[in-house]
Amino acid sequence: MIQLITGVYKPESCRHIFGKFQVLTMASLYILEVLCFIKQYQRNLQQNFAIHGHNTINKFDLHTRYCSSVLYQRSVTNVGIKLFNKLPIHIKQLDNHNGFKTGVKTFLLHNSFYTIEEFLHFEGI
Repeated sequence: MIQLITGVYKPESCRHIFGKFQVLTMASLYILEVLCFIKQYQRNLQQNFAIHGHNTINKFDLHTRYCSSVLYQRSVTNVGIKLFNKLPIHIKQLDNHNGFKTGVKTFLLHNSFYTIEEFLHFEGI
């Protein structure tokens, strides 16, 4: 659709267009909403330092629970925890909900992810 509006030739990538027009991709929109949900209910989730006393790099990440159930693995909570843990630390530490949402949205606009897997494997964080 964005190709039609902007007149971009079909095989050409549209990533730069999403950022230029300040529009999130469908995957980025989903990521934003899931992360806002996780941030809202973050107090109900455990961080790694609450599970063990080791001083690790990821001690402030949310604790991911292992489960063999595909239903749980695909749940909003489980996926949301994984997405939250991949955020840059300066965004994770924002306490204000609106500030957090703005920070995540700005980050997503700069990167224009097409899939959740692309976000999870992004190395520029």
